[in-house]
Amino acid sequence: MITALVDWVRYHAKMRRLQKARRDIQGRYDIAWRDADKKNVSENERNGIYSEWDARITLIEDHIAQLTTRYLCAAADRYQIPTPSRNDDLMWTEARSTYRPHLTPAGIAELRGAIRKEQRESSEIAWRWLTGFTGLIGTFAGLIAAAAGLAAIVLKLK
Repeated sequence: MITALVDWVRYHAKMRRLQKARRDIQGRYDIAWRDADKKNVSENERNGIYSEWDARITLIEDHIAQLTTRYLCAAADRYQIPTPSRNDDLMWTEARSTYRPHLTPAGIAELRGAIRKEQRESSEIAWRWLTGFTGLIGTFAGLIAAAAGLAAIVLKLK
């Protein structure tokens, strides 16, 4: 449980950093394109700006896909959920910049759904135990109070 929480915090912290990097790159290249429009640069220079932007954005998006894949596969391992077959082209694809395999959006959705289902089932079991345990505590508290009341009556009669 604690490792799952630590993994969740690390995943979201890294994801925020990558998303910020993507926004920063997008902002810088928006400025570069506006400047290119103002300066009336050649088509060749525009293509160079676009190529550079595309390479940087692709790298960030590949890192995001890798991070998500690693996080979901680790969660699936923790819950003993099988991951999609690596041979399934609908579930896995290769990153454009790093050439590493990662889950496609369909693979991400399927694995997330399976993880959420397992988490829901696990929490239902925990809630059942907790409600039963709470009932037992209430019963014991009632018995103790009744015993204390009975003891007070017996001591008062003597």
